[in-house]
Amino acid sequence: LVHERTGGNPFFLGEVIELLARQDQAGDPGADAVGRTRVPAAALDVVRRRVGLLPAGTQRLLSAASVLGIDIDLDVLGHVAGISAAEALDGLDAAVTAGLLREDDTRPGRLRFAHALVAEALVAELSPARRARLHVAVVAALEALRSAVTDDDLARLAHHAREGAVAGSAVPGFGYAVRAAEAAAAQGAVEVAAARWEDAHRLLDLAHPGDAARRYDVLVALGRAREAADDQAGAQQALLAAIEVARVEGDDAAMRCAAGALAATTLWQPHAYGEVNLPLVRALETALDTAPDAGSDAGADGTDGEQAVLLGALADALYYGVDAERPDVLSARAVTAARRTDDPNRLALALSQRFRAIWRGSQHPEQAAVADEMRALAAAGRLTPGLTAVAHLVHALTALMRGDAVSFERDLDAARAAADRSRLPGLVSQVGWADAGWSLARGRYDDAERHADDAHALYRRTRGWEADDILAAFHLAIAHDRGELHRAHEAIAPLLAGRFGAAAREMIGWMHVDAGDLDAARALAGPAGAVPDLPQDWLWMEATTAAAHVRAALGDTAAAAALYRTLAPEAGRMDVTAGVFLGGVDLALAVLAEALGDAGAARRHADDAVARLEALGTRPALARALVVRGRLLTAGDADDRAAGGADLDRAAAVAHDVGVVPVLRAVDRVQATSKVASV
Repeated sequence: LVHERTGGNPFFLGEVIELLARQDQAGDPGADAVGRTRVPAAALDVVRRRVGLLPAGTQRLLSAASVLGIDIDLDVLGHVAGISAAEALDGLDAAVTAGLLREDDTRPGRLRFAHALVAEALVAELSPARRARLHVAVVAALEALRSAVTDDDLARLAHHAREGAVAGSAVPGFGYAVRAAEAAAAQGAVEVAAARWEDAHRLLDLAHPGDAARRYDVLVALGRAREAADDQAGAQQALLAAIEVARVEGDDAAMRCAAGALAATTLWQPHAYGEVNLPLVRALETALDTAPDAGSDAGADGTDGEQAVLLGALADALYYGVDAERPDVLSARAVTAARRTDDPNRLALALSQRFRAIWRGSQHPEQAAVADEMRALAAAGRLTPGLTAVAHLVHALTALMRGDAVSFERDLDAARAAADRSRLPGLVSQVGWADAGWSLARGRYDDAERHADDAHALYRRTRGWEADDILAAFHLAIAHDRGELHRAHEAIAPLLAGRFGAAAREMIGWMHVDAGDLDAARALAGPAGAVPDLPQDWLWMEATTAAAHVRAALGDTAAAAALYRTLAPEAGRMDVTAGVFLGGVDLALAVLAEALGDAGAARRHADDAVARLEALGTRPALARALVVRGRLLTAGDADDRAAGGADLDRAAAVAHDVGVVPVLRAVDRVQATSKVASV
């Protein structure tokens, strides 16, 4: 991006990078940071001096050309300046000779600025009024010269009309922005469509002041476009504004329509972790209060369909609230209403909302049934690509929870293909995070880093919530397995201070235990005997199994007993929801039973853990389970000690093959301890 802006010119490049660094944006991989950076003063001075050496006529043409952007269509420039394209070419010849412009070999009749910074510097020299009038002139030129308007021309018209709005192009600018948004959406360019609807919204007051109906339509379209782009916060903001417009106008049906647009096609919760948006909750409740009774006008677009969408959206909005039963009840009602519509997409949406509502600490008996029904709907081929991706993601997640690697990988592949077809960045990033977590669980650390970095680059550009925290957690887990936790230490404090702090405290404590640093784990664990107060949400299982390993290692028998009672009903379940795979509930129960002095129970749980992890193919966790079982066996008789030694040897071989340094160190510690015990 910097190269494109500077054309690779070393001086300009250095100036832009220095300015980015001073603005603390040098680490931002997105286009926004580079695009927002003003023209560095030194670069502006260089451009000003070089342009000042040109003939006056060339300088005037360059100023007019600068509003066109880096590419200069000579016929458009000539129309703006009131001359022919040939005269425009002659007038700019001195700028070409000076190296400020160059010919575009791919497009006859077009010149290009040598560096985008040159155009930006020239634009910066224009007064606001002059700049706006030039944009209006460009709009007139494009309208006159581009009779067959392509999508590219439409985007250019929308841009120039927006920039010249204060000089009189607001009305055509609004129209072009709407057309550009619709064209982008038709092509699946959801982020571009959202940006064009934002242009239309900004132009609305200038183009159509006081037009409430048009404002409502634009806000709903903007909300839907942002939702498609996975900008959930932006979507909620626009749709809440639309709901308010409808409320003021007394249009209950319009209010329900805007509220229904809040339903998101996603596996993940459409709200920041731990957040309840109270204005959104109140708006959904108000919309539901105005709806006719369900069943009175059944049909995909009737009352039942409307009820299903609103109830499911409200269940999502209340997920992180204090009353966990209400989302459960609301989502169940949404599914019931959706079934009456005989619309598979409506039903799949309600089922996805249902799955999120019951995705909590304990394994809900309905989870598997919901996942199976969603997958069956996807297999019938009647779902949109987005809902097809969600259906396979839901089924993949439940498969992984029960340790079925074959089903998980099959569904993840299907979800990836559907997400790519949908072109919805939220689903593409969620598949990417799943790829990262699965690679990490299997010890493929280079792949895990690549998938996590790619998913982060997309996720932070769209939804953005806790994007850096999620990436930091992956990098921290990878660094830990590689024995380099100390090098990633700077990532720990932000994680502990962030929204995921309670769960992060337990998971980082587990890393310290796994690395043999009990003092560091004790500092995070809090007072002895206390069971951590963890929210009953989708992170609970992983955080609780981490807490179990920590309390067991610290010999905190009171906390270990409480955690054993809590986790025993979850035996056989894998703890995989956050990507950092600890080895499942069976392994946690094994170390808890060991800490409580129940060697028989510990052995049984360890056997279950080894068998399940071996079938799952998650080698780092398998190596850890072998260490636990080997440690238990070496405390037994001669036959047990021999079997324990074999487990430890195998754990070391697996860990060496994958590169799990903490397991190799753990094997050394257990072997050293068993030798001392033998003596």
